[in-house]
Amino acid sequence: MNPENITELENVSKTFWLADSQPIEVLSQINLGIKPGEFIALLGQSGSGKSTLLRILAGLIPPTSGVVYERAKKLSGINESLAIVFQSFALYPWLTVYENVRIGLNKRQLGPDEERQEINNALTLIGLSGHDNAYPKELSGGMRQRVGFARALVARPPILAMDEPFSALDVLTARNLRAEIIDLWVEKKNVFQSAFMVTHNISEAVSMASKIVILSSNPGRLAHVILNNLPYPRNEKSSAFLGMVDEIHDLITALNLPDVAARERFTRAAPTRVENLPRVEVSRMLGFLEAVAADGGRADIFALTQQMREEFGSVIAVAKALEILDLVVTPEHEVVITPLGRELIDAEPERRKEIFRRQIQRLALFRSLKDKLAESESVTEDDFKEEIHAQLPYENADKMIDTIVDWGRYAEIFDFDANLKVFTKQPDSPA
Repeated sequence: MNPENITELENVSKTFWLADSQPIEVLSQINLGIKPGEFIALLGQSGSGKSTLLRILAGLIPPTSGVVYERAKKLSGINESLAIVFQSFALYPWLTVYENVRIGLNKRQLGPDEERQEINNALTLIGLSGHDNAYPKELSGGMRQRVGFARALVARPPILAMDEPFSALDVLTARNLRAEIIDLWVEKKNVFQSAFMVTHNISEAVSMASKIVILSSNPGRLAHVILNNLPYPRNEKSSAFLGMVDEIHDLITALNLPDVAARERFTRAAPTRVENLPRVEVSRMLGFLEAVAADGGRADIFALTQQMREEFGSVIAVAKALEILDLVVTPEHEVVITPLGRELIDAEPERRKEIFRRQIQRLALFRSLKDKLAESESVTEDDFKEEIHAQLPYENADKMIDTIVDWGRYAEIFDFDANLKVFTKQPDSPA
């Protein structure tokens, strides 16, 4: 525990239990503190536990193990040093703008005149003067999010915490609001001392944060901490800015798509390993392959992300699924179609299925399911979940089943009755 930190996580882990009592470890051994004057951005793939970490820091949910400190004291209850702005605006639709912002003053116990002055100041700071009596339904998305910021700022929090605060906004509105928040932090330290922002947007993190923290996945661990000393306001077209964006892209890619050589070494060292199957539908994989093929069989994954208009973590998952099937390789931040991937994408539908079938039957879980069906002709979903639990105890078995069903149906290696929750071998299932 560092007494300089406003708030701190010490060896924090978090495990959730699914309905069938399967444990899912979301965060593992997190050590992270926020000092006065820091602006920290937390990056990570979807499902890495970013929002869970923020909620633990705020005292909204308890850690399974470890300690949360506020001002060097163990936290019990809500962390009063934080005020949170959520992605979904989280406004009360029956209250006016003024009344929504006033909620942020509940802890400060001010008189009526002081309250009015604080609210008016916050509305002015955030560009909402004159909208005091409007209701949320009368406002644009950008203005509703400004109300959320005003409500947080009026509390004068030591730390302004933000959970994907700009992701629901259009590009121009998000850019303008980001710039205004940075101006408030740089120029008016009395509004909030520090900031902690969860985001999936790398450029956003580089644009705003003085420190960037990257989480790995399954479970979430602190993988990298990067100090960002670029001067404010930051020029997003400068070589220094673009260089840092590329560096972080490469770090995240290396975490989620390790180079082929490393993957092959791991495979040789552990030939019986069980693959964690990303939740990616076959149709998305085929569309991804076609997009790469249209670029000559080699594409920059960040350019693909923009082209597909999806978040980086989602595109990474598709590439990872294709790499598991040896249909692409991922040297550095590129995606390259393998000869087998090219053969599949150029093939007629039935030949595509044949290639896909052969590849998935090389995977441990599909081999296991095939062996079980050969023995008993049918396997219940619950029985096969137990197999997944045994092999991959920290993964979400329900999502894994969804993937197995989608891939197996496309490959026509089994039938699955969604009502009875039973796998059965197709009478003419190919070997």
